[in-house]
Amino acid sequence: IYGKVTTRTASNIREVKISVTDNGTKKLAGIYGIKSDGTYTFDLPGKGGESYSFIYESSGFLTMNETLDLPQQLTEYDFKKDIVMETSLMLGTISVKGTITDKDKLPIKKSQAVVTDNKTGAVVGTYTPNDKGEYYFNVQRGNDYNISYEAAGYLFQSENINVPKERVYSELTKDIVMGRITKGSKMVLNNIFFDSGKATLRKESNVELDKLLKLINEQQNIKVEVGGFTDNAGSLYANINLSQARADAVVNYLIIKGADRLKLIAQGYGEAQPIAPNSLNGKPNPKGMQMNRRVEFKILEN
Repeated sequence: IYGKVTTRTASNIREVKISVTDNGTKKLAGIYGIKSDGTYTFDLPGKGGESYSFIYESSGFLTMNETLDLPQQLTEYDFKKDIVMETSLMLGTISVKGTITDKDKLPIKKSQAVVTDNKTGAVVGTYTPNDKGEYYFNVQRGNDYNISYEAAGYLFQSENINVPKERVYSELTKDIVMGRITKGSKMVLNNIFFDSGKATLRKESNVELDKLLKLINEQQNIKVEVGGFTDNAGSLYANINLSQARADAVVNYLIIKGADRLKLIAQGYGEAQPIAPNSLNGKPNPKGMQMNRRVEFKILEN
């Protein structure tokens, strides 16, 4: 077993203890350290089928856990495990990582991830991916964040992060595929919020709505549909009315803010066109129902 232990910024760590446990016998297989350059290597018994747990510990850093399950028939005998350790100062935060690519899985030049606090409207940070399209950022837990993935000539993609304030560290992976601003392209507006059962836009929606306004105003010949969708709770009639009212609310906001009303169409679809199951095994599926309660933006002409 070999590899290297570093920090997120690729810096070396002075001392790391690596404890290895045989998962079959539950016995400690050994305790190992690292060299001054952060590398390590050690041998373990391996006839095939063994399972080992690794614990990486260092003062001031979060403990990292890894597992190695050996195949029954061994065809290789060297296994690499490079470890990135996070400082304990990151307790109470969440790290977001992933890739930003186009539909051909190619990195997009000059793309960026813009993180904005939905409640205050303040930009928390702007992050640029590397040449492979890989990005990373870290934010404090307990806030409502609008994550907007943007690039010239592409529809922005939005995600919402709103996790409880706890003294824990967690990671979230978001691989983003961006589409060109062309006829037929559409996206879910994940940071549009309404009061429950109503068409009243909440203030936290303003960040997303203003990004949408900017996109519409920058495209001279664009014509778009704002579509409202619901889950299947309630009557068909009520859902159609609610979805139409919510689509109207978004369009009215954009017009009041200066968008050309001739570029905009509001359409309510009710519970039609679900993107996730409303029920599983005959029971309501809260996660799927939440996904189906949405507002979409679709380009009709450009």
